[in-house]
Amino acid sequence: MSTNNRRGLRFVVISLLVFLAVQYEFGMAINLAGPPSISSFSFSIPGVLSALNQIGFVAVFHAALGTALTIISLVNLVLALASKIRGVQIFAGLGFLTMVLAVAMGLSFTVPAFRMTVTRTAWHPNSC
Repeated sequence: MSTNNRRGLRFVVISLLVFLAVQYEFGMAINLAGPPSISSFSFSIPGVLSALNQIGFVAVFHAALGTALTIISLVNLVLALASKIRGVQIFAGLGFLTMVLAVAMGLSFTVPAFRMTVTRTAWHPNSC
């Protein structure tokens, strides 16, 4: 692998880590703010965007950043496969898989039935 390719891969990995930190902070801001209840909607792109708009700008930005992270993770996987370094390929594959699962879980949080199930089963300090 050439030095330029390693620099590109290193830049992508560092970018992913920085964006993940920002993504985490926005996710925590949404959770701690206690988002309002979302009315029912059709599970489509306009429906999900409408649900995110009901929560606010932070949720829209969190979703957009999550989408960008998934695309950057795919670029990281392609660069890692081109590197022909087994360890790098394995971790890039696991990173991409983790991002895809995170997107799936993030989408499921916009579905009102899933949110009701999570809040019913969540531990509350007064439940002891």
